[in-house]
Amino acid sequence: MESIGRKIIRNTIYNSIGRIWLMLVALLLTPYILHKLGIQVFAVWSLVFVVANYLGVLDFGIRTSFAKYIAEYHTKNDKDSINAVINCGIIFYLVFSFIVTGLALLLRSPIISLLKIPPAIYAESMFAILGMVLIFSMNNTFSIFEAVLVGLQRMDVQNKIMIFASVFNIAGTFFFLEKGFGIRGLVFNYGIVSFVILVLNIYFSYRLLSSVRIGWSRINKEIFRKLFNYGIKMQVCNLAAIIYSQADKIILSHFLGLNFVTFYELGQKAANAIRTLPMLLISALVPAVSELEATNNQDKLRELYERGSKYISLLVFPLIFLSIIVASDLINLWVGDKFSLAVLSFQVLIIGYGINVLTGMGTSMVRGIGKPEYETRYAVLTLLLQLALSIVLVQVMGYRGILVSVLSTSIVAALYFLLTFHRLLQLDFKPFAKAIYVKPLLSSLIAFAITFGLSYHFQSLISLPGKLGYSISLLLKSSVFLILFIILITRTRFLNVSDAQLFKLYLKPQFMNKSL
Repeated sequence: MESIGRKIIRNTIYNSIGRIWLMLVALLLTPYILHKLGIQVFAVWSLVFVVANYLGVLDFGIRTSFAKYIAEYHTKNDKDSINAVINCGIIFYLVFSFIVTGLALLLRSPIISLLKIPPAIYAESMFAILGMVLIFSMNNTFSIFEAVLVGLQRMDVQNKIMIFASVFNIAGTFFFLEKGFGIRGLVFNYGIVSFVILVLNIYFSYRLLSSVRIGWSRINKEIFRKLFNYGIKMQVCNLAAIIYSQADKIILSHFLGLNFVTFYELGQKAANAIRTLPMLLISALVPAVSELEATNNQDKLRELYERGSKYISLLVFPLIFLSIIVASDLINLWVGDKFSLAVLSFQVLIIGYGINVLTGMGTSMVRGIGKPEYETRYAVLTLLLQLALSIVLVQVMGYRGILVSVLSTSIVAALYFLLTFHRLLQLDFKPFAKAIYVKPLLSSLIAFAITFGLSYHFQSLISLPGKLGYSISLLLKSSVFLILFIILITRTRFLNVSDAQLFKLYLKPQFMNKSL
């Protein structure tokens, strides 16, 4: 049997490949879409996903329970319970999709009014919102099959599907926009890509789990009760996550206008792209923790948390400071030099998102061990702070008020969660923070200060205009910062012999270990 460590490493490798590829696709397509749609319609395209996500959180969080229970029942070889989870999920989301679609139709006019969409783009905005709600409903109904792949810890298959479907996304985006279909074409393209992913998820679920059976007789009330009880605890977390990352766009659209939504969206896309890198270490964790919990291996859980937090800290702090110092070059190179507010957004959001990532090991652990109420309380605090601060500060400070609210909420809520989670784990937070956070933080800060001082000399040496100048500046700053950070963190001996042994043991080619 494959060890937990090998499963996590293998799945993390595949998640890394898949998510980095998808991140690059999104980043490369964004300037093209922005150019073709224009600032206001691009903002509408961003808001369409916000509306669909808000309607999606009415599902009582059931979806969040799928992978956990499939992983747990697969470990116990309980095929009947796995089939019960699958059938309960399909039936629930089939009914839920009809409800959400009806709500979207009923609320379409108030939604457009809330977002203050200009009359000139009213019709295409309405089409985009209703079309995306229908597509999201389809995705939700069959999301259980993606959960099967995750629950079986076959992220290799899941990511191969996503990469394959991204080829359709790239081709479709260029086709529909070049043909002049605008935002309507993007909706059609999203529907096609979603259908491709759906079909492949179903096919491989049956191939990997031949015992899957669909039928009314396999619906189990007790299983549904478990899914519901777990999901309802996670629902506040889901809502808070959406408010944390999406609500500000609605507030900006309502109070300041669509143009500011685009500035925020660009900064957020860049911050999310950087945030993806440390999150990859966490991405394969929940099913692995569920497996450990099923075998009641508490010592391994604590060891997993401490080691994982160490590696996340090693990535998060340098990424935050490096992003701040190269933000202007990166945004200018990406979308042009007319989006200075996007630069500021990126610099502030990457700090908030980075702090949020530091809680990722803990939130994944509480999900995996079936104690989501800890994350729920964390989410409630995030939700209340974010909403209150954003609505007040946007009216007092304008656009910058939104950024201040994100940063303030991230710091306060993350500290609260870390302290409460450590009490659950019976792990003293002070020595943990000193051992895990201090050395990477100080090394990053010193590297940042030196690179920032040298950056003025880089600017005087580099007089090349346009993208070539931004590229050289980005490369120089990144190289200096990373070299300094590596020297500094090495001298602190943050990584020890056991870390080196772990890397040597697990960072071998994993791609031939599993076949479809």
